Amino acid sequence: MIRFLLRRILKIPLTLLIVSLICFFCIKSIPYNPIDFILNLEQGESTIGTDNQFNKNEYARLAKQMGLDKPIFYFSIRPQHVLAESAYNYPQVERDKINRINKKGYKLEELDLGKYSFEELSNLENNPRFSFPSFKWHGIDNQYHDWLLKIVKGDFGVSYLDNRPAAKKIIEALKWTLFMVILALLLAFIIGIVWGVNNYTKSDRPLNRILNQLGYFMYVMPLFWIGTVAMAFLTTDDYGSWTNWFSSGNVYIDNSKSFFENLFQHFEMIVLPTIVLCIGSLIYIARQMENALEQERHKVYADVAMVKGLTFKDVLMKHQFKNALLPIITLFTSALPASIAGSLIVETIFNIPGMGRLLYNSINLADWNVAYGIILLTALITALSYILADLLYYRVNPKISK
Repeated sequence: MIRFLLRRILKIPLTLLIVSLICFFCIKSIPYNPIDFILNLEQGESTIGTDNQFNKNEYARLAKQMGLDKPIFYFSIRPQHVLAESAYNYPQVERDKINRINKKGYKLEELDLGKYSFEELSNLENNPRFSFPSFKWHGIDNQYHDWLLKIVKGDFGVSYLDNRPAAKKIIEALKWTLFMVILALLLAFIIGIVWGVNNYTKSDRPLNRILNQLGYFMYVMPLFWIGTVAMAFLTTDDYGSWTNWFSSGNVYIDNSKSFFENLFQHFEMIVLPTIVLCIGSLIYIARQMENALEQERHKVYADVAMVKGLTFKDVLMKHQFKNALLPIITLFTSALPASIAGSLIVETIFNIPGMGRLLYNSINLADWNVAYGIILLTALITALSYILADLLYYRVNPKISK
């Protein structure tokens, strides 16, 4: 079993490395300059783009402090005249000049910006030249390597909104999301499995048909629609006093209290979003369980057990049910990351301070350290969930070893 587990675990680093590459280059492709943002905060209003030498020195200082003056990756392939690896150490107006001149074919080493006026730089644009692409190796002293080492240590940088560590904000939000998601999954699978077994044994009852049709309707409805309707009809008495079943409102976190104290204080506010998160998948789980049991019924071992004198219930509980759990295990481990993704909608609608709402706010406010930290953490949770699936497979059926 140890070899079986190690083979699965060794696949995780490669997966996370690929995700980290995608996230890093997405960050670099976003038209957003953190140095401009920091200088705006420090100076009150933007003085970027002036010829003030103080601003140039501030750019150079922050670029070196944040490692943005280093090459982006381990190597680069680019035209020979574009030799600068980063223009973060120039104010915005000078970066515009650099980009315009680079398009015309001039080496940055040939341009001492302090010696040229804007008119002189403009005149240089009239003399373009052609050059072939060149390969350049930069080694490990680059932005991606530094960023990856920080990620491995759990350092996702700081939030641009409040200068708090991004990892701390993510962990605080993750507690709320995991509690709600795990509770919703437990409810969904317990009810769904019981529902599926009941459909398998008593499929001809009218009540089962009605419940199945209602379940299919909830399954095809979008999650945001279910959440919005539940919020509108079940948290107020606008449509009658009997509809005000659940509490609503913002969950305000008291930093002087622990997570469980805050959770206990606001527990009634997460009951409805937990129900909404699990209700759409109930019929799907029930249907999968029913189909799995139906397939097991037509196998040879079930017929042999019936011939030996076992009752239908004994065959179901002692043999069929255990084998029918294999597809349900796959469903459970894939539902965990899917539910975390779905929590973005539910947490935003019900104002739950979880990871989904934090991701939504971070994207809206361009807080990319937090946003991509959440994406990397979600990828890790997804990889670990499939490791859990393999362990459960092995537990249910030790013959599974590949």
